[in-house]
Amino acid sequence: MFSLSQTAGYAIQALSCLAKTHPQLMVAKDISVCTGIPLPYLSKFLHILKDHGLIGGKRGYQGGFNLARPAEEISLLDVAHAMDGPDILPYCMLGLPACTAEHSCPTHAFWKEERAKIEAVLRDTTVADVAAYDGECCQWPPGGSEPEGRSGQRETGSSKELEGVKPNGECVGSAL
Repeated sequence: MFSLSQTAGYAIQALSCLAKTHPQLMVAKDISVCTGIPLPYLSKFLHILKDHGLIGGKRGYQGGFNLARPAEEISLLDVAHAMDGPDILPYCMLGLPACTAEHSCPTHAFWKEERAKIEAVLRDTTVADVAAYDGECCQWPPGGSEPEGRSGQRETGSSKELEGVKPNGECVGSAL
């Protein structure tokens, strides 16, 4: 009956990926590899997440994105509102424009209660909760060690293939 928009779903995936590396920075290309989200689409909504204070970023050499606050403090409702605005759930389950408290449709009372429950679940579920369900899929960095550059510093621009992840971001050998 209800589902988040594709953009909100992608944003949750990207934030879950960033939660695993928090507070380190991760470039958009690596997030794309980790999640399977097309890079041009990812780049567009990363800026929206940044504008809403959910992620931070640094430009240039050794730049990238990270969570603006701990994953435990970012709710799925925060993400949905950032991506889709404050009205993520329709006022009327049947989509009737004239449905109000005074002139309600047959599902009005039911939907009012269910909408509140859905909002509560989204408010109470955090990016940390989602990241915990990811298990070892989309592990970054691959093999559990930092990629090394010539100077021994982490290469922020590298997009090495992830262990257990196909190029499209689908998990290999996982029950996700």
